[in-house]
Amino acid sequence: MSELDSKTPACTVSGMRELIDGMLVEELPPRQARRLQDHLGACPSCQARYNRVVLASRLLEGGPKAIAIPSEGELQRVRARVLERVRLVPDAEPARRQSLFRWVAILAASAAVFALVLPLALRYAGSPPRAV
Repeated sequence: MSELDSKTPACTVSGMRELIDGMLVEELPPRQARRLQDHLGACPSCQARYNRVVLASRLLEGGPKAIAIPSEGELQRVRARVLERVRLVPDAEPARRQSLFRWVAILAASAAVFALVLPLALRYAGSPPRAV
């Protein structure tokens, strides 16, 4: 047992060790990968195990020189997580453009009404009222 393990309380959530170990052998389904990532943020014991598994994966893929280089599996997991988060963030630009277009349309319509009504108002403002 390493020094880190003796100071870190054991995880009580069932199935997490299997998910971490399974990561080394195969790609986790998105739902399980998301569950694991959420858990790793809150559990130091599983985070330590995950770090060891990641190092083992690097050693298996590239030998001792590859310890500092992320494995292809790591890069794929990070890429998938980033893309997932990017999709969750709504794009504010279309809404902003739509709002701007709406205000431009209102302003143009108001200017058109003003341009039509003003000459008529000026034309009839200077003439005397007609007798009926």
